[in-house]
Amino acid sequence: MGTDYYNSVLREMIGIIDGANKTFTTLTRYVPGTLRLFWNGQSYEADDSRKGWTEMDDQTIETTKAPRPNDELQAFYQDADSQHLGFDSVIGTPFDPNGVLP
Repeated sequence: MGTDYYNSVLREMIGIIDGANKTFTTLTRYVPGTLRLFWNGQSYEADDSRKGWTEMDDQTIETTKAPRPNDELQAFYQDADSQHLGFDSVIGTPFDPNGVLP
């Protein structure tokens, strides 16, 4: 299964960055296996010995090393709670919600 880029987001991880905390959460649930971690703008794989992580559940990761103050953690992941509508589900126009052109 590949990543559904229509439903993917890049968001800041939630958690205390103090040099001790290693548990962080995402704002929304993600599809397991789709998360990519960005630590100070650099992408790291889960199995990286320096700055890797383990998925604890569908919204939580634990890093192998605690981020230091001023570090920034972001996650790119497929959002499990959203669904891309696509063109087939779009009704109306910007001019009229019933689809009537002016």
